[in-house]
Amino acid sequence: MKKLNVLRLFVASAMLAACGNKTTAASDATAQAEPDVAVDAAVDVAADVSAQDPAANEPDFGPRLVRPSSAIAPVREFVVRQGHIHAHTVFSHDACDGSPRVNGETGDRNEQCFWDFRDGICDNQLDFMFITDHPAGLFCDYEYPAEMLYEAGQGDELIGRDGAPVANQLKCKDGHKLLLVPGYDNKLMCIGLERHLRDTPEERHALYQAVTNTTIEELHTKGHALAAAAYASDWAREEISKFNWDGYEVFNPSTNMKAHMAAMLTAISEMVDSPDTAPNPELAVLAVYEEGAANMQYWSDIVQKRRVFNYIGPNAHRNSLAMEMSDGERGDSYRRLFHWFGNFVLIPKDQAATADDRTYKSAFASGRMYNAFLFYGYPAGFDFYAKQAGQLFEMGGEMPSADGVTLHVAVPRIYGKLPTGTEAPVITAKLLKAVPDGWQEVASGTQDFDFSVTSAGVYRVDVRIVPNHLKKWLGATPENYLTERSWVYSGTMYVGTNYAKP
Repeated sequence: MKKLNVLRLFVASAMLAACGNKTTAASDATAQAEPDVAVDAAVDVAADVSAQDPAANEPDFGPRLVRPSSAIAPVREFVVRQGHIHAHTVFSHDACDGSPRVNGETGDRNEQCFWDFRDGICDNQLDFMFITDHPAGLFCDYEYPAEMLYEAGQGDELIGRDGAPVANQLKCKDGHKLLLVPGYDNKLMCIGLERHLRDTPEERHALYQAVTNTTIEELHTKGHALAAAAYASDWAREEISKFNWDGYEVFNPSTNMKAHMAAMLTAISEMVDSPDTAPNPELAVLAVYEEGAANMQYWSDIVQKRRVFNYIGPNAHRNSLAMEMSDGERGDSYRRLFHWFGNFVLIPKDQAATADDRTYKSAFASGRMYNAFLFYGYPAGFDFYAKQAGQLFEMGGEMPSADGVTLHVAVPRIYGKLPTGTEAPVITAKLLKAVPDGWQEVASGTQDFDFSVTSAGVYRVDVRIVPNHLKKWLGATPENYLTERSWVYSGTMYVGTNYAKP
């Protein structure tokens, strides 16, 4: 393999901070592994196996394993759906290696990039994707339903409201369907904009590039959209808390990588030049992944003033690392970015079959949502709820007082059968409370636990992991990556508070 050009790598990584080849099939990607129990074995024997090993009938674990939402157990009266907020398509000026259109900004779309996006969300079996293209670029210049990546010939179906399209029920090549909804990104993340709020591109540019509470109010009332604070490290602390946010982006890979540029350069160079001793490319982000201090502090600040939901934004552009990695796929493919992170939403069972854009926005706004760093693996069995006087409160719930409140934390495990002899990961759930200087730990456990609240406040769970189970995929120096990091962020619980609601 040719040596990596350092200048090219530096430019590529810089683009990634500011912001393919088609994925080949992998044996550990989506195929269901043969069950441990013979097909004709007694049902009670199979049940015993599953009871002893919850992963017994799950597919083999691997860095590229994909779990469809159909494999996630329902939670009380809810089903769990998975997807993303914050991604850029051929309607962002800086997507697609800086060439989202061909023959100029008004030319035809970049077909390879267009289909790579669709393939990326389909390959990950996502249920929803809330696109957020840049208003400073092309988003203002085009009309719905083009900005929903709508393709009638592929079996897509538009969801309409008031005689106009608001979302696309996208159909994948394998028949899987997912909801794709437009919006925009300008530090203010506009989520689920049902229609353009101005008639001309010039008027749209002026409105969408303004970050004010007046803009947020119009997005709410006329666009039926949600507004979230994104790119925490780009804000001043005293500024970010001034706005009437509905949501908060707890992690953004581009700002994370910008803060760890040298480590990213080293890791990518090693993976390209020495693939036999380097970590699997699907784990490249481990070299730089770290919680941002500003992200955590601002999250605490905001939830002490108003109720917001939290999400991880993949911020995928397909514009930063075009070179092919050892797995035959470009380093920044849509598939890879969408597979690194996960957002999981609780949808009422009686709405699941007909869930549309407003169903999801309502679930977001309610706070019934948790997030995960999926390069460690999918979390199975996670739960967080509260009880008070016989009433159960889901994530995002607000209890009238702290009297008699019990918080329940179910500690997740890694989804999938781990290879024989694999060392188990160390998984610890920490219950945190928002305080002026960030988050204070009030309880923790490696097994499910209950916590009796003694004081009012905002609580969340941070599930942390030492990923020992990844050793075989971490190259010659796995010890460099086996440190404890956050794996799952719960939604927040508001105990004895009376904060502004979205």
